[in-house]
Amino acid sequence: KNFRLGTELQISGSFIYNALYFLDTLEYIHYEEDIFEFLYDLSVGIERLQKIAVVLLEHDERTEQVVFEKNLITHDHLILHERINKIHKINLGKVHFNFLNLLRNFYTSYRYERFNKKSVYKPDLDKKMLQEFLVKELNLETSTEDETYYPYKKEEWIENTPRVKKFIGKIISKIVIPLYEIIREQAYKIGTYTYEIRYGSKAFKIFMSKEFTFEIENN
Repeated sequence: KNFRLGTELQISGSFIYNALYFLDTLEYIHYEEDIFEFLYDLSVGIERLQKIAVVLLEHDERTEQVVFEKNLITHDHLILHERINKIHKINLGKVHFNFLNLLRNFYTSYRYERFNKKSVYKPDLDKKMLQEFLVKELNLETSTEDETYYPYKKEEWIENTPRVKKFIGKIISKIVIPLYEIIREQAYKIGTYTYEIRYGSKAFKIFMSKEFTFEIENN
């Protein structure tokens, strides 16, 4: 709890940072490989953060270790959230639950979809899921690109504007910061330094500076 989970906290912050940094470089939310990279890094980062919180909240000297570790083997962000929420309330809105559900579906199902033959006849589900989420929540216009130049349907192109980046960053912050605060509070209670973040690291920007866009760096 003191050292190994402290390392996991740094790793979690790095994954979340990498997802947001990559998102910041995109001109359009369109290409499947770009959307996969963003969702993969973010899914892993938030899942690991949730599991740190679960360990600190649920585990004590009475815990059956083998059973406990077996119950940590899940990629379901919503189940992990419920386990945390039973002990320490986290106030999330519908949009945040929808986003966690998006990450859960991606990581448990869609990330391997293209290895199945039937995927040839279906839309790219991780791309479709993220685009539909953004269009619905932000009431977005679809691509302004000339369809004679880009031979795709208009709805397949979403411009990655500063508004989109801020929106995604804000959603992630509302999920991530409360989790870090739970970790910090629980670490205080049991007398560990699990919450400590190396200054200047990727995790420092996420957990300490609480910056979820790259506006400052870009300026």
